[in-house]
Amino acid sequence: MNTVDKKQLAQQTRAAWRKQRAERSVAIRSGEVRNGEGPALVAPHLRPEDIVDPADNTLNKDVIAAGAGLVVRVPAWANLPNIPGLDDTLYLEFARGTSPPEEEFEQVASEPIPAPADASQFPWDITLGREYLQPDGPITVRYRVIAWNTSQEYSHPITLIADATPPWGVAVPEKPGIPAEPITDAYLDTNTQGVTCTIPAYEGWQPTDEVVYWWVNEVPDEPVDVPSAGSGPVTQVPLDIVVPAQLVKETGDGGCYLAYILFDKATNRSALSHVARVAVALGALPDELGPPEVPLAEDGQVDLMDVFVGVDVHIPTFLNSKPTDMIQVTWGTTPLEPEQIGSAPYFPIPIRVPTHVLKAEYGLADGPVSTVVSYVVFRGDVASAVMQTTVDVDLKVIGPDLPEWPDPVNPALIPGTVLGAVSDTPNELTSDDFEQDARIEITLYEPLNAGELINVYWNNVLVEEALYEIKADDATGDIIERPIPWKYILEAGNLPELPVHYRISAPGSPNEQHSTDTLVTAKAVVHTPPAPTFMDVIPTDEGDMLTCASLYGPEHAVRVQVPDLTRYLAAGDTVTLTWTPTSPMDNGTVLTDAVLTEPIVLDATTVTGFVWLVKPYKDHLLPVYDADISHSGHGRIKYSFDYQGDPVTSLEEVAIMAMHTPNGSCSLE
Repeated sequence: MNTVDKKQLAQQTRAAWRKQRAERSVAIRSGEVRNGEGPALVAPHLRPEDIVDPADNTLNKDVIAAGAGLVVRVPAWANLPNIPGLDDTLYLEFARGTSPPEEEFEQVASEPIPAPADASQFPWDITLGREYLQPDGPITVRYRVIAWNTSQEYSHPITLIADATPPWGVAVPEKPGIPAEPITDAYLDTNTQGVTCTIPAYEGWQPTDEVVYWWVNEVPDEPVDVPSAGSGPVTQVPLDIVVPAQLVKETGDGGCYLAYILFDKATNRSALSHVARVAVALGALPDELGPPEVPLAEDGQVDLMDVFVGVDVHIPTFLNSKPTDMIQVTWGTTPLEPEQIGSAPYFPIPIRVPTHVLKAEYGLADGPVSTVVSYVVFRGDVASAVMQTTVDVDLKVIGPDLPEWPDPVNPALIPGTVLGAVSDTPNELTSDDFEQDARIEITLYEPLNAGELINVYWNNVLVEEALYEIKADDATGDIIERPIPWKYILEAGNLPELPVHYRISAPGSPNEQHSTDTLVTAKAVVHTPPAPTFMDVIPTDEGDMLTCASLYGPEHAVRVQVPDLTRYLAAGDTVTLTWTPTSPMDNGTVLTDAVLTEPIVLDATTVTGFVWLVKPYKDHLLPVYDADISHSGHGRIKYSFDYQGDPVTSLEEVAIMAMHTPNGSCSLE
């Protein structure tokens, strides 16, 4: 046979084989006998857990996601190999589509079936590789057995559906449609079943898809951990769903969120949808709201010191408040963080305005700025009417920039130096400066402008006489001197560290910046409280006289009235009384043994004044009679105490002592 004949014969043989294979494939699908050898083999099947719908053999998406391939189960055929050493071979074949042509089948796996084999070893599991389960779509699987004697047979095929793509694929589903109006009691009265919302249409929708949806106050990280509002089949798209009215009421006011997840038949789960925020305000809504109040603006404007103290907006009483209601204040154009009313509200409700907001809203203005202050009450996302008022704000400050705005104390202002009239010691007043004016030296600041004002404060009291207006020829660095009249020094008293500072401002401006304090050692005030008085003296031409008629009570004492000491002392402080008798009248020699000194701890009553008794008679009064032949002398009384760290002694009261009769000393009977 020549070469041409051989080629023709080969071509004819291949054509005949293809025709025979096609006819055999048709016979397999139809169940007819093939080659006269018997019926087609029984179709393979799958594990029940790998299929979610036996009606169309949709695979569970977990099989695909696991990546281990699909287990195909082959049932036992009639003539299993039973002669040792003579084995059958099992082949798994695969093609895409529901009725693929014969030429598209490919062999994808094979396994020997060792002899002897019996039915107990079946079904025989053989794996379809994971690469054949993607992309999504129908696939057809069959098996072929080649017996040890070289005869072969095909099984009936089975068609499977592989689906690993969830509804919306990798995209996040669109947010659900919600009612245009807020959800209120009125809405639920009309829509008694609940809130109707809409799941939007999406590509690839199947009537076997399902939706699960949530109605919550906060969006959970993993929604399946939170009870859902409802679920059901997606019978059409778009699909209306109803959030039950009872759940809406239980969830309460919001900013509530509605979101959903879609599942397909293969159990693929979509991403959590974009959330729809639903305005919910249940119960009687806030009513009878009044305009806000800014207490620190009641003097005409909000100034720098007000900001330093802290500016509050007061929300007046209104009806129907709930603890979860939120109040949002807007200062100018800046909305503040909303604040919850809370479980125990008290009216007016103060809302603090942050200093940075006040500064930013004032900006670089020069003088008063009219500023709108408003608020709304939110129940969930539902806002009340806007209530507002207008206040003037003036935060303009002259001089160097404040480093800790709004703190008015500026270290760039050089502290003043205080000098006494007599002592002339920097920042120290001594008793030599008693009843004398002091002065303060101030170094002028930068920048400096004519007409600006300097005020001095002594122990935080304005010294009106020290006011200074900057002149045109004044210059930064110049030192000016201002008086501190004695009345301010006297009023403040003695202090080891008496604060003195000055403030600078523009005419008509409420804003001042302060120097740091100069601490003055103030000891210029010499305190001399009023003298105590004898209560039972006899007025005479020679002066007040203590006689036998002045003796008081069974102890024959001399009564002394101590004045009100509350200017100096308080309950718990100690005052010391001293009685000093002298004799004779002409030279006033102190009768040392008759001197009486008594410390007394004051209480709330005695600090306002009390009576002190000089007694006993024989020890402190009778010695004057016994001292010389005239039997007379003087009695002196005073008191002393510590005040502001210094000893203080009162003025002294003196009376003539003539405690005798023509016939002897006072009769005590």
